[in-house]
Amino acid sequence: MVEEETVLQSRIKSKCKEDENTIARRLEDARKISRFDRWKRRDRERITWIRSDLVGSNRIVAEVVGTILKSGKCEEHSNDLNGRRRREEEEEEEEEEEEEDRS
Repeated sequence: MVEEETVLQSRIKSKCKEDENTIARRLEDARKISRFDRWKRRDRERITWIRSDLVGSNRIVAEVVGTILKSGKCEEHSNDLNGRRRREEEEEEEEEEEEEDRS
């Protein structure tokens, strides 16, 4: 009978220790998740702010902007802008070289 109680007590202790570890792990996971949620929330707020800044309160336009952002058309547009900037820079360099050649 005493042996059974000792065995039961040791099982209870080991079970409690497992539970303590599980609880500690879950608390740490919860802390990580809440940090991640805060980062996600900040990003979401930043995106919302950018969209509202771009389009004001017009929800339909905001949805269109969201669709364009998702579709990648903005990347194409930025590539066009980058290409235009490169061409302008090259033209400026050529003009500078011509001026140097003249002098």
